[in-house]
Amino acid sequence: MTDARPCLWVAWLPAAVWAALIWLASSFAWGSPPVELPRWVPADKIAHAAIFGVLAWLCARPLGGKSARCGRRALLRAWLLATLWGALDEWHQSWVPGRFSDVRDAVADTMGAAVGVLLWGCVGAVRAPGWRAGVLAAPNKESSE
Repeated sequence: MTDARPCLWVAWLPAAVWAALIWLASSFAWGSPPVELPRWVPADKIAHAAIFGVLAWLCARPLGGKSARCGRRALLRAWLLATLWGALDEWHQSWVPGRFSDVRDAVADTMGAAVGVLLWGCVGAVRAPGWRAGVLAAPNKESSE
């Protein structure tokens, strides 16, 4: 009997490519953004949160399985991986000429990663048996006795 899951490296490939793109993008000093936004719009922090939310989402899939219905440990691990990558990326930026490291960026990365795993968890909850009936599947009382 063969396992229906893809090879481990295939499952991690999207997250690894995304992480590499983050690293590559933070290796260059970027000029001013092409569109000027009002000062009260934290576009930089929103971008950080979105980028690391996607990374956490991509990490949750290989950790939790194909169905998107994974446990808290898998979601916590995905959040932790994305958060650590964000911290490492901020440290990396401190060595790049024209870039600087900012704790607020790391906080935005962490918050975005949390949103990413929460969204993945919500997708898993929607796909769970019993959702369409309006109630998530309750444990079978007969099997617990």
